[in-house]
Amino acid sequence: MQIMPIVAREQNRQFSDEPDQNIMIGVRHFKKKMKRIDGETGEDALRLSLAAYNVGLGHLRDAQNLAMRLEKNPRRWTDVSKALLLLEKPKYYKKAKFGYCQGKKVVQYVSRVFTQYLVYRNMYPIRPVAITQANLENLKPST
Repeated sequence: MQIMPIVAREQNRQFSDEPDQNIMIGVRHFKKKMKRIDGETGEDALRLSLAAYNVGLGHLRDAQNLAMRLEKNPRRWTDVSKALLLLEKPKYYKKAKFGYCQGKKVVQYVSRVFTQYLVYRNMYPIRPVAITQANLENLKPST
């Protein structure tokens, strides 16, 4: 994750080129975005959050507003991604609060990251934890 200085300041952190610091700040920044974005499905919420992480919440909100004006669902990634692409055209971005948006790059970014997420999810599936008496004993606070 490559963090911009403004993101580090928003997280009350010192800007650093250190990868571990960038990852920590980036994860917190992304988590903050996810809390503010509601998707039709969990995957929609993830894709919309990735878009906001990449281009900023303002441009995402412009795209969602445009989707609504086009009578599309602002909580569905397929509809919002089409609106992001339209925000490259003067007819649309001149009416947007945050103006021009490199929608094609955002859509490509979300596609690449989400595809990689699916690869990792398949490589490392979440395994259910078996509830056993031994597990429950380990959860009890020690006295």
